[in-house]
Amino acid sequence: MPGFGFGQFESMMTGIYAAQDLCGLGNYANLTRPFRSSYRHSLVLRRTLELLDNSQLDSLVSLVNHDITQKILNNKHLNPLKLATRLLRPWLKLHKITPKLS
Repeated sequence: MPGFGFGQFESMMTGIYAAQDLCGLGNYANLTRPFRSSYRHSLVLRRTLELLDNSQLDSLVSLVNHDITQKILNNKHLNPLKLATRLLRPWLKLHKITPKLS
């Protein structure tokens, strides 16, 4: 998730996948497909965070301390990143902002 500075695992794996592709042991595009989906989701979250001012960010941080938010974030059957981006995409479209792959 580029918005939070995560991605170390994906960075290491893409290096390994590139080496495998060079050695003829795999296809880089196929091996990295799951990472691209996660990356697109993280870009939606990042673009949303960029629109928030300090007071809105403070509200967001205080929301994380609620029990229901913790249950959602810690639920093993939910992907909070996917859930958040599905909820945030319409809001970004309203602001005419599209997450661009860079």
